[in-house]
Amino acid sequence: FRVDKMEQVELLEDDRLGAEEYAQIDMKTRTKSTFNMFGGEIEHVTLRFPNFRIGLALDRFGHEITPRKDGDSHFTITVPVAVGPQFYGWVFGLKNYVTIVGPEHVRKGMQDMLEAVGKRYENVNER
Repeated sequence: FRVDKMEQVELLEDDRLGAEEYAQIDMKTRTKSTFNMFGGEIEHVTLRFPNFRIGLALDRFGHEITPRKDGDSHFTITVPVAVGPQFYGWVFGLKNYVTIVGPEHVRKGMQDMLEAVGKRYENVNER
């Protein structure tokens, strides 16, 4: 449930269901790899950022990441992410501040999504 959409929330005295299942979930890891609560296949993806965007990477993936120097003005990180449309949307929303370095099929997935969205805006007046 989205907390920001809930109204008239009240505390109940009933026992909570699913406590055992919830205890099995590592929420810290899960929230770093998923994007807006939408899952996908978890893969280790290498991302490239300009050095001045280190805060962006730390905020999204946590302080446990290991940035690796990539030239004088960039760094890369390899992190587990749920690869899917929400991940690609996150990358797109950051414009030139993040590039998917690999794996190649994840880069191709981004290219395919960009192409599909671009086609929706070709000849919009010719519906």
